[in-house]
Amino acid sequence: MSRYHFVNGNYQDALKMINLLFESKFLKHTVFLEAHCRMLNLLIHYKIGNHKLLGHLIAATVKFLKSRNKFYKTEAAVINCLKKIIKAVDNGIVKNNFQLLSKELTSLKKNVYESNINIYFNYLKWSENEIEIL
Repeated sequence: MSRYHFVNGNYQDALKMINLLFESKFLKHTVFLEAHCRMLNLLIHYKIGNHKLLGHLIAATVKFLKSRNKFYKTEAAVINCLKKIIKAVDNGIVKNNFQLLSKELTSLKKNVYESNINIYFNYLKWSENEIEIL
């Protein structure tokens, strides 16, 4: 439901749903789902403009993904892009970072081990939509 609200632009509802998932005791038993939820949480906070909190969330997400051996190249590319964007001053830099992310994700899409990430969320399509918005 959180992904549904995010894709439709209802970021506050997406945040409410993702917070409900984080409060659930069952989320800890599904590492794949928790990793996806943490990545989606980063995107939600980016979209609602919580850039100060995003810096902390990025560090916590990277630590979690590395500890569970779920820190793949796709996640690294998205997180590195978000790190650069929250420090960016103008939209030109932000747009350039999203263009670089799209190119990197396009090349990663060909990798067998990285292509499965699109089952949970299509980061390439999201980055291309962000370029159009800017």
